[in-house]
Order: sequence, then structure tokens, then C-alpha cells
Amino acid sequence: MPVEVEVKARIRDRARIEAWLGSRSSGVTSIYDDTYYDFADLRLEHASRADLRLRRITTDGNVRLLWTHKASALADGGVPELETTVGDLESAAGILGALGVTPKIAYTKQCVTYRFPVDGHQVVVTLERIAELPHEYVEVEVMAADADDRTGAWRVVEHVLDAIGVTAQDIDPTCHIALVRAARAAVRAIE
Repeated sequence: MPVEVEVKARIRDRARIEAWLGSRSSGVTSIYDDTYYDFADLRLEHASRADLRLRRITTDGNVRLLWTHKASALADGGVPELETTVGDLESAAGILGALGVTPKIAYTKQCVTYRFPVDGHQVVVTLERIAELPHEYVEVEVMAADADDRTGAWRVVEHVLDAIGVTAQDIDPTCHIALVRAARAAVRAIE
């Protein structure tokens, strides 16, 4: 199973990041509408952040639909991931509902995505903004084909993070789901 090797960090210097990325690739601006699903007993969430997501990506009026499962993280932080395109989001959600899996959280991300090769790996760097969160984020991702490929994938991710000026203090291991939940809880607390 392919393994996602990814680091998410707060953006401190967007201009520096965009300059470096722009010298390697053209950014593609998209809107990601993400809905995460789980069983009533939250067994996926309790399984070390396993995720089941339906995503609608809108780019220049074109829509692409993806169904993604991320398993529990491995010891090195990589996450086994399976992803496929979906022809009809409502039908996919209906199938999940028939299996007892229902939406647990949904949010929208405004994204600019850059894709380019480094040392034989395809790198995906996404600049992300979720309106409910106080920070913008950058995600640097490489899909490793197998366990033997993960070490090289981590080296590539670390190289890109260093090149765009991300430091250890910028890295945020908290998943977007937890960040959005906390932001929504804070708003409810003051209402």
C-alpha cells in the first residue's frame, strides 16, 4: 500500500515559499471541500487518527471527486493511504451511510498546489487556508511506493521544508480536523 510522507507547518514567510515553489512549478488554485466520516463509536478516529474522507476539488470550474482512506500512522510517521476518484459524491456518501458511516466534520480549504520532481520523487506542496483557523499552512507531501522508499521520501520532504524556510518551530503535527474542532468549540464558548 502506498504511504504518504507528509509534514504540515504554519506559514511564516509566504513570499519566500511562493518564490521557491514558483521557480519549480506553477501553482494551481483550488477549493477543497472535505467531509470526514466515521462510525457512531468513532472507531476510525480512535484508531490513531485513521481517516475516511470524501473531497470535492474545484479548479477553474472543473470538479474532481476523491475518496480517501488514511490508516493509522506508522512508526516513522508515514501514513498508509488509498485514494480513488469518485463519479458521484452523493452516491459515495450514500454507500458510506448504508454501511453505518456518517459525516463527523466538514470544512473548506482554499489551496494553491505545486507539483514537481525531486530526486526521483513527485513532491506535492500545498499552501492552505481554512477560514476558521488563524494561520495559513503549508503541506509538503511525497507518496512512497513501499517501506524501502520511505527513507528517501522523508529526505525529500525535509529538503523541501529546509528550502522554503520551515523550521522545527513551524511544524504543527495537529491534524486539521482537531484544529477546526477546537476553533469551532472556541466560537461556541463565547456565544
